[in-house]
Amino acid sequence: MFRKALSGVSFIGVASGAVTTLILQNNDDVLASGGATASSGNFIRSGNPGQHSVVAFPPNRILAPGSTLDSISFSYRYISGYGPEGREVGTNFSLMVGGTLVYSSPHYTDYPYDSNHSNYSKPVQVDLSSLSLSIPSEGEHHLELRFANNDRNLQLLLPMSVELTCAGDASCVAARSDRPCDIYLSANSPCVAAHSVVRSLYANYTGSLYRVIRDSDKAALDIDTNVNGFANTDAQDRFCEGTSCYTVRIFDQSPEGNHLDTAPAGGACRPAGGGGLKPVNATKEQISIGGNSVYGAYFEGGQGYRNDVTSGVATGEGEETMYMVTRGDHVNGGCCFDYGNAETDNLDDGKGTMEALYFGTSKGWGHGQGDGPWIMADLENGLWAGDQRVAPAPSINYQYVTAMAKGKKGGFALKGGNAQEGSLQTLHEGARPAGYSTMKKQGAIILGIGGDASCRAVGTFYEGAMTAIYTTDAADDAVQANIVAAGYGNAMNLVV
Repeated sequence: MFRKALSGVSFIGVASGAVTTLILQNNDDVLASGGATASSGNFIRSGNPGQHSVVAFPPNRILAPGSTLDSISFSYRYISGYGPEGREVGTNFSLMVGGTLVYSSPHYTDYPYDSNHSNYSKPVQVDLSSLSLSIPSEGEHHLELRFANNDRNLQLLLPMSVELTCAGDASCVAARSDRPCDIYLSANSPCVAAHSVVRSLYANYTGSLYRVIRDSDKAALDIDTNVNGFANTDAQDRFCEGTSCYTVRIFDQSPEGNHLDTAPAGGACRPAGGGGLKPVNATKEQISIGGNSVYGAYFEGGQGYRNDVTSGVATGEGEETMYMVTRGDHVNGGCCFDYGNAETDNLDDGKGTMEALYFGTSKGWGHGQGDGPWIMADLENGLWAGDQRVAPAPSINYQYVTAMAKGKKGGFALKGGNAQEGSLQTLHEGARPAGYSTMKKQGAIILGIGGDASCRAVGTFYEGAMTAIYTTDAADDAVQANIVAAGYGNAMNLVV
């Protein structure tokens, strides 16, 4: 027998399988949503009467894929909250394992908070045996407490210990699989920027993905991740109900803190009336990724994001790699739907002063074969699909596209592929076009616009990251495999 302890989790290996004890002590050990909260070192509160809330755990680990969960044992103490006179529906909760119901509590009306502020119930022991629940090998699966508050709420005293017994693996829980920036970090090419409106780009990222502001009262809400690491759009939908919401910041998940805010005006785009560019509608495009309903950043022209004072981003002739996942059927020929490295003064500073990833149908400078859209590099005063004005790179016509650009002294590369299946194709790797032999990159980051704030492009952004290293093919291939595994699905809804 062996025991290993991690933050809120201990493991005991036995001959027939494993016993894993999950110790819920504070808000670091759970992920609460729907109104539920976890008070550090005190209790889980289920929310307010009438709410249906969820507390999922463990937050940064998953039930071991391919294992069989045989038994669950735990005990809890509760207070049932304030109760209305003449109504005694009560509050209850259920324990779910990967969506399967394994326990339902009674509807509690005793130990009400209004007459008993701190003396919780006696321990309620729950022993669930002979479950034989097979945890699927695909996807991420968790334990969830689902609360139906009805006419009361519920408080569960912490700490609370949940013991799992399983077969088929050394532990009942496992680490979440790597995400793109974990992959690049393992390849000695850490992300210096990691932006996404749909999911975390690190397995253990627990911060916010983006910030929305609602039109009705100009209140703001930071959108965090759900237990699976995807955008918690349930919170966004509640916040934005009955009004319009706009995305005003996309947080950088990397340690560099290169957040993207709504872009100021620039040399090529100065909106009437002064001020900067507009933010995107936060609920314009709804899609499903891995069964999670999320929203893309849907650009319609005159919209863009920027950070002119960055940390860690390549400058001069420095190496870099950037990728983004975009939508293949929402494009135009306007300048320029970019993500990547640009000027810090919002002006056109000449050839070689930017190196950004472009996707669209522009033929104003260089382009590839067919009618597009193409994956190209915006090197300032030119979009390039290779080192010639008409390059051999093909049009890219997938519904969801992985696009990648890489730069180093003396050359650059472009890669692309289907974000739903398959591998990346190298579209160009070699010399830069004439006039770009020496790069003068400045290190700002742009999204949805050109380096001088050119704002006539349309496009959709889901996720993207940048490194300050010319990454290996093996790392690029692993990132593409991770994108495919995420499960980019069909568009669910487009608000017109």
